[in-house]
Amino acid sequence: MATWYYVENNQQAGPLTDEQLAQLVTQGRIQANTLVWNETMANWQPYGQVRAAAVQRQAEALATGTPAGTGTDTPTPLRAAAAPAMAAAAAAAAAPGAITCSQCGLPFPQDEVVPINGQWVCAGCKPLVLQQLREGVGGPAAMNYAGFWIRFAAKVIDGLILFVVNLVVGLGIQGVFAAAGAASGHGTAIGIAGLVVTWGVQLFLGLGYTVFFLGRFGATPGKMACGLIVVRSDGSPLTYGRAVGRHFADILSGLTLCIGYLMVAFDQEKRALHDYICDTRVISK
Repeated sequence: MATWYYVENNQQAGPLTDEQLAQLVTQGRIQANTLVWNETMANWQPYGQVRAAAVQRQAEALATGTPAGTGTDTPTPLRAAAAPAMAAAAAAAAAPGAITCSQCGLPFPQDEVVPINGQWVCAGCKPLVLQQLREGVGGPAAMNYAGFWIRFAAKVIDGLILFVVNLVVGLGIQGVFAAAGAASGHGTAIGIAGLVVTWGVQLFLGLGYTVFFLGRFGATPGKMACGLIVVRSDGSPLTYGRAVGRHFADILSGLTLCIGYLMVAFDQEKRALHDYICDTRVISK
């Protein structure tokens, strides 16, 4: 077990055990840019950098089946050479809307974390988490599958949002075509054309809404409001391509007299028809 020291208010603090260090990280006293050191390290380093290296060693150890190595370098005093790493870590921690990685406990910008198995994971921890899933640790059985009613509530919220957007856009398009029809004297034909254009635009808006939010955030606004997220069966996030497929498969669930949706209430993993088709799961975060 390593003995840790850290810098607080420009003063060395410690010693700490691994458990005490983890507790200070949880409390926020030690952050990504906090300099730390133990007897296995050659230099003082930002905690975020140390944690990333440790996660990488664990991932390699799981992948190769060999124990993760630890160094035995002779320690040296705190140096200004760590400043660039400190600045980078501090910038990440201070980014608006930063999300805390479920594995290392450090904050990251939203575009540097991904949802895996219902938890946000940073790029440094991602190899370890995926390897653990492949090894059967914390796999799909650990997912908290979302039931029928919470998914229904998310669907209603999304439907209301799209209804308002489509109403505003539809009225705008119809107004333009109505004016054009009145000016040309061919109101009926232009009115029909306006309906076709409105229908096409609304279809595109629905597709764009679903694909953008699922591909970018793993959840539509309705699902976000209900604390839900959509993942693959192995816990990995959806690609934009799979989000497109899921959108059209979702339409198919409705075309089956909504039986595709009702399947959620009876399936062991709470899957709807479109989840079966696209190998997705809806889980509570």
